Amino acid sequence: MDYLGAQYGPVQWHVRYTPAEELVYTILSQHTSDLNSERAFKSLIATFETLDAVADASVDSIEEAIRRGGLAKQKAPRIKNVLCQIRDEIGSFDLSFLAEMPLDEAKAWLKRLNGIGPKTAAIILCFSLGMPAMPVDTHIFRVSKRLGLIGPKVNADKAHDILEPLVAPEDVFAFHMYLIQHGRQLQEADALKVKVGIINVTGYAGVELARILARHPNAEITSVTGRSAAGQKLADVFPHLSEIDLTITEDITESVDLVFSALPHAASAERIGHALSDGVKAIDISADFRLNDLSVYEDWYSVQHPCPEYMEGSVYGLTELHRDEVSGADLVANPGCYPTASIMALAPAVAAGIIESDIIIDAKSGVSGSGTRLVAEDTLL
Repeated sequence: MDYLGAQYGPVQWHVRYTPAEELVYTILSQHTSDLNSERAFKSLIATFETLDAVADASVDSIEEAIRRGGLAKQKAPRIKNVLCQIRDEIGSFDLSFLAEMPLDEAKAWLKRLNGIGPKTAAIILCFSLGMPAMPVDTHIFRVSKRLGLIGPKVNADKAHDILEPLVAPEDVFAFHMYLIQHGRQLQEADALKVKVGIINVTGYAGVELARILARHPNAEITSVTGRSAAGQKLADVFPHLSEIDLTITEDITESVDLVFSALPHAASAERIGHALSDGVKAIDISADFRLNDLSVYEDWYSVQHPCPEYMEGSVYGLTELHRDEVSGADLVANPGCYPTASIMALAPAVAAGIIESDIIIDAKSGVSGSGTRLVAEDTLL
């Protein structure tokens, strides 16, 4: 704390929102940028004026008000549900009574609410009530690992319990802000290099991804996996990747900021789930997180989803339509070839109301689209 304080100067706590407003703002801030969440919150308040009015509003009208923040279809029902739950329990949105509780009891009360985890509870208590709760978002988690404040196997939820007691209660807010500032400085020093791991580098998608990332100025591939070629040098298996001096392993072995999963559908989700629980951002090249509706996924792919808890928060990574959401996402679902071609062609006309939404698409694909594994029905003989 002494070093960080000398480096970044004094930090003054001040109230930004009431606890209930902070809760709504935090939901809006998930998987998007600060600018977008601020715009969405201002639009919500301008539209409804009070939280009572938001709780009474239809999900569709809330969705329309927060649309500019991204993922409005997922966030609107969450906001309405949690506001109604609070009002049903205490008759108002005045959560100031939490400040009179012991910290652990206040956290437990908030985590009873639908969809409220350790991070959101800590944000509400710290930012709106000045209580010594330590919010650990992706940035705090990453810089804490880099500084050795938490171990390499510690997940984000456990990090709250480890980081909070490291400083005196009156310094927790400053500690949080210092780590954010220090993380930004470290990023600048690293020239924004993102350490990337590729799961299943030996498939068509994985090897092409490695080729592209090897030439990316802000990416550094630090770990690659592939069961069939584990133990071999990547450049020996794929000579055109000679500039990547890495050994293929069965699992990600180095510290990474981001993983790409190029595993087949259904196999990818479990590995993505492990990465997210470790605080690592993920981009899934399979179809496992392209759909937010579990029943639709299981109807189409005829398998149970291994990690349905992450489906709702995934961002469909078509940057031409969802650029702002992608920039703040922890999980991006890479669009497939058919949807990309179809959506890019149709989106302008649908948005302009030129055509109806009842559309039939007749598309053809080459056999390489199904990967390197030989499947009888894909052969031309």
